[in-house]
Amino acid sequence: MQPHLVRWDRAYRDQGLAILYVGDGRRVTPEALTGVMRSDGASFALLHDAAASMTQTYHVRAYPTAYVLGRDGRVVWEGIPHFDPGGPERAIRSALGAARSTR
Repeated sequence: MQPHLVRWDRAYRDQGLAILYVGDGRRVTPEALTGVMRSDGASFALLHDAAASMTQTYHVRAYPTAYVLGRDGRVVWEGIPHFDPGGPERAIRSALGAARSTR
């Protein structure tokens, strides 16, 4: 499991962040995913995509690829977190801040 996901979940869950980890079924088993989640203390949602349809739909070419979606479902950030270390978290804070200001 990516440690930043666990950190973001703990830091922003109460502000409305929801994380969904999608495991590519061609690369990893459901048992392996749940084992890693348990060992890392992750408590967010997990989807085992057995046919890798999400991977194909979103044209994932590298792992880990991440997407930050706003409350309206639109992608506000996409990429590989290792290559843009602050990008996803800035997008999360921005999306959550925008959500607070419209309530």
